[in-house]
Amino acid sequence: MPEHRAVQTSATPSDEIALASLLLHRIQDVPGYLAGPGKSLPAGRRDLALALHRLILGPQDEARRMAEDLESREGVLVSEYMYLKQALSSGQSAAPAAAQRDSPLVLAASLARVAREGETALAAGASREAARAFGELLFGEVCAPWKAERDSLRAWSDALARAQAGYRWNREGGWPSFSTTIEPGDSLISVRKRVLKDHPGLLLCTGQIERANELRGGVIHPGQVLRIPAGRAGVLVDLDAHWALYRLDEEVVTAWEVGVGKPGSETPPGQYLVGEKTSDPMWFRPGHAPVPYGDPENPLGTRWIAWQHSDGSNTSLGFHGTKDPGSIGEDLSQGCVRMRQQAIEELFEILPRGAAIVVQP
Repeated sequence: MPEHRAVQTSATPSDEIALASLLLHRIQDVPGYLAGPGKSLPAGRRDLALALHRLILGPQDEARRMAEDLESREGVLVSEYMYLKQALSSGQSAAPAAAQRDSPLVLAASLARVAREGETALAAGASREAARAFGELLFGEVCAPWKAERDSLRAWSDALARAQAGYRWNREGGWPSFSTTIEPGDSLISVRKRVLKDHPGLLLCTGQIERANELRGGVIHPGQVLRIPAGRAGVLVDLDAHWALYRLDEEVVTAWEVGVGKPGSETPPGQYLVGEKTSDPMWFRPGHAPVPYGDPENPLGTRWIAWQHSDGSNTSLGFHGTKDPGSIGEDLSQGCVRMRQQAIEELFEILPRGAAIVVQP
């Protein structure tokens, strides 16, 4: 799974980055910001922000008038003007990738419109559309040039979970899959082995099959038809945001707040693979005797998911639970990524060995 991050160039001043963040998170504060701290921005940039503000909140006629005034305005990129025109004519939320990359203001406006579409879809029970919208929001937020806002990440993660209950984690959801029929004597383990034999390039664990088919206790019956998730699982960890995104292909399916390494023991950015997965793990400290699960000195919680290097060699890093939920969202670990108990147990079930882990600063 490739790393993605929007790039803030030296040509983008910090006050414009702050303005972009306001467009997404607190759009009602944009006019006041432009009359105050953002007053030093060039006139063209301020007018573009106001036009995007009107695009999101309306009225649309005023947004169209403002957009026309920007056509030959100094300081406004052609891609920014074209996004405004296309959004006003077609109603499409997503901006072209180049426009998002070149303009934090367009990126923020695009995400703000996606947020509103996600809320509307969720209220209407359109689970697939809502899930995709909130997944796009979460990914956009952790990859944006502004500092991610945790309140927004929490709200969008909760909304994503509600949407996925009717989409990815719903047997009848319209997610990419293929089917297999249960044979006499089958277990989920034998089903997984048979599927992997027929689809050798697939990454799959029994927990994915169980969760996606809404099975209770892994119970299956001969003749039963199971849907097999076709997407390739992976995790993106954003250290600055303190968030982890579980993805199937390019689609964010689940997201959690995490804790990361403390100063001097920082979690190293890079690309890793999922290694051994252990329930009720011992804690192995270099130079010390292993600390068994359940010992008050063992900080690992109920699950451990090891990280490996790309060559398959082990690291000392991993995902694990914690008995200290207050450490989630903080820089307090020895370099590993901590998760709340419910979150690590969920990830443990749906993340197959060999899956990609991308850790970005």
